Amino acid sequence: RSCNCYFYELGSRLGLDRMSYWLSWFGIGQAIPSGMDGASGNTEAIVSGSVLDENFRESLRQSGEATFESVMMSIGQGRLTWTPLHAADAYATLARGGKRFPPTLVRGHRGRLNREEFPDREIPKVVVDTILEGMREGVSESWGTGSRIKYGPGDYEPIFNVPGVVVMGKTGTAQAPPWSRDVDGDGVIGKRERTAGLEHAWFVGLVGNARDDKPRFAIAVLIEYGGSGGRVAGPVANQIIEALQSEGYLEVTE
Repeated sequence: RSCNCYFYELGSRLGLDRMSYWLSWFGIGQAIPSGMDGASGNTEAIVSGSVLDENFRESLRQSGEATFESVMMSIGQGRLTWTPLHAADAYATLARGGKRFPPTLVRGHRGRLNREEFPDREIPKVVVDTILEGMREGVSESWGTGSRIKYGPGDYEPIFNVPGVVVMGKTGTAQAPPWSRDVDGDGVIGKRERTAGLEHAWFVGLVGNARDDKPRFAIAVLIEYGGSGGRVAGPVANQIIEALQSEGYLEVTE
């Protein structure tokens, strides 16, 4: 079942300013320090995204588009960009109850976080627990978009099937521009070399050991022009969970 209507209402009630504030606080539109050297060898590589600035929000209010844009932003569409690293970082921040830490791509190389730009903010436990329970249901209940793949009437297969773990997540199927590629190699992309109507497939979630029901790892999967988030990105996330367990990061149960 689509939950877009819930987010439409949320975006409409919050409005552009508060939506932009909270999205920015969770890292969207912020440059995330990676801890890795940049191309020059002496600067840190950063991962960027974008969220509406104050001037642009004001222009939307004057043109009467503010409510529409708030609704679009609520489902991750519109004038909003982030990366899989932003997504995993935001979910990890939520699981920690609002504590911010820079992501570590390579052990021993953690970026420096500007606390003025990335302050900790306590998120009440009841709020975190409610959100995590909703995400758990989204991948475990039959009506959840991340729960199973339907092949035909009465023919289903669960997306997440690793034993001994608890998964909490959210699928996303994001509208995408036409996919253009030079199929014949003539250096020119013609009309027949553009495919429209495709979407980017997203799955972002948390996983932990079932015995303590506590999130331990954040996972973000983006399959460009892949299609359905649950059907396409979900199984990839399941493979990542299998790898985490086989490498000893998650418990193995008999």
